[in-house]
Amino acid sequence: MKATTKAVAVACAFGIAGIANAINPATFNVTVNMSGGLSVAVSGNLPIGAKAPSNVGVYGPVTVTNDSASFVEDYTIAVSNSADWTIGAAQAPDVATMRVMFNSALPLETDFIAADQLIGLAGGVLCGALAAEAFVGNQDGQDVAPSAVNDLYVRFGMPTSDSSTGAVQTFTVTINAVAP
Repeated sequence: MKATTKAVAVACAFGIAGIANAINPATFNVTVNMSGGLSVAVSGNLPIGAKAPSNVGVYGPVTVTNDSASFVEDYTIAVSNSADWTIGAAQAPDVATMRVMFNSALPLETDFIAADQLIGLAGGVLCGALAAEAFVGNQDGQDVAPSAVNDLYVRFGMPTSDSSTGAVQTFTVTINAVAP
C-alpha cells in the first residue's frame, strides 16, 4: 500500500469517528448592546405663586423629554414634601394635594382622576400602571420613543391653612425613566 493511501485510510478511520461525535449544526453567540442609557429631561420648574387657602388650580406644562439616543422609556413619578407642608390625599392644614397628567393641552380640573394623585414621600408610581391609568391624558408617559416630548400638567390644591406664615414652599417632583 502506498504511503498516501495508508494516510488517507487512517484519516478516514479517525475522521469518521470524529464526525460521529460532532454536533450538527454548530452554533455561536453574538453579544452586543446599545450604547447609552435611559435618560429623561424636564424643561424647568413650575412656579405657581401665591394662592388663597383651599385654592385648586391646573398649572403647566412641564415638558418631559426622552433624551436617550436609543431607548424607549416608561416614566415613574414621585413627589417629596416641602419644609412645612406635606402632599396628601386631601387638603387640610399644612397639607396640599397634587395630581399630575400627561396631556398635549391644558386639561380641565375635572379631567384629573384619583389615580393621578401623588402622595409626599411615597415611592414612584409607574405611569399607566394602575387599573385607572395613572397620569394618563392623551399622552401617557409609557413607551416614550427617543427624543419624544410629553407635556406634564399639575393640579395643585392649596392647604386649608398655613402655619408657616406664608413661607414659600418647594416640592420636588421626580420623574424617573425605566425600561418598559
